[in-house]
Amino acid sequence: MAGLRPLNRQRAQVLMEREELDALVLIQPESIVYGTGARPGSAANWRRAGAAFVILPADATEPLTAIVGDFYAEEFRTASGIEDVVTFPVWVDFIDISHIPGGELAPRLSAARPPAQTHPRPANFDRRKTFALLAETLTRRDLSTARLGTEHAFLPVADQVCFTESCPDVLWSDASSLVSRLRMIKSPEEIACLRLAPSALKRGQKPPSPAFGPGAWRTN
Repeated sequence: MAGLRPLNRQRAQVLMEREELDALVLIQPESIVYGTGARPGSAANWRRAGAAFVILPADATEPLTAIVGDFYAEEFRTASGIEDVVTFPVWVDFIDISHIPGGELAPRLSAARPPAQTHPRPANFDRRKTFALLAETLTRRDLSTARLGTEHAFLPVADQVCFTESCPDVLWSDASSLVSRLRMIKSPEEIACLRLAPSALKRGQKPPSPAFGPGAWRTN
């Protein structure tokens, strides 16, 4: 399901040009939702760099690129409208057995995917794989030697070296404040949601409120 897409590409271009950045690499789950209108998948719940990337070029006419787990790729593509979606394996596997007749699950699974075609999956996601994909994608987008900003305010210390090791020719800089400034100005759709939220909360609390008071029980 598509969500809000409040990111203003023209304003992002102005801010990036001011900072002399060629692109942003969004890594914080909340920033990815803000920038694309799509959730990056449960791998991002680990809150480690490498669970998802969104490459946001400074040129507002250039398309975005996303790198997300394969289990969430189609949902992400539909919700975000991003056509260039690169995938990597996560721990969740999926096999379509709807076209395989029979009643026993194991034979149907084997028929749908022969054992020779099965591959081990990571416990959550393989950061070496995801950062290698980031490097390949930056090369494909002609950004392998560019000046790129990412979110150091979110970036775990243990993951910082992954950026410099996988993309040694990129000039990385902290764009945390830039992303915050982008999110600071709300779109009309965001303002409408912010106004609706307290109204919905008030309505949700109103029906049971007469039952609140001394002597009330959970079953009242």
